[in-house]
Amino acid sequence: VILGPGGVGKSTTTLSCVEYGMQTTGDDFNLLSMVDERIWVYPLFTTVKTKVGNPLVTNFNSLNRWASQNYGGQQKTIYFPKCDDPMWQTTGAEVQAFLEPYWDHQEKSNAHRAAPALQSAVSAVLQHPYLGDRYLRRIKTMIARCPTHAIHLSAQALENVARIRALWTTLGHSQ
Repeated sequence: VILGPGGVGKSTTTLSCVEYGMQTTGDDFNLLSMVDERIWVYPLFTTVKTKVGNPLVTNFNSLNRWASQNYGGQQKTIYFPKCDDPMWQTTGAEVQAFLEPYWDHQEKSNAHRAAPALQSAVSAVLQHPYLGDRYLRRIKTMIARCPTHAIHLSAQALENVARIRALWTTLGHSQ
């Protein structure tokens, strides 16, 4: 699960991984659930969004096969991959780690990393005080029970995919 505030590179990283043969449960609005001390992720929507003109994804072949629509004053594009597209993991997936992306110009420090994850978790919930507080407590519990890794992102999509695959391997999984 990739966490962080808007614009940090979550969707771009997800699309990069899909373009180079990986699957995803979803780009945006995923449900996290804890069952028997294990954390699971399930998609709520089968859409993918990018900033218009994002140089990291403009040449991706996968984008050409999906219907799309611009929104947000033409600043973002939302893509509509079909539910049977091979990019989708067909079942929920067990969360192995939380990833918090950072770029060269950002500081990588454990103290700095905790806040954006919680901020992004709350932004995905209706701004109802009870729901926000309850969701925050759940996310804090989940983050405490699952490893969190900073992941360095670069201007090269293939490098980012290689970093995700390397981390996946160090967590004990095959490619």
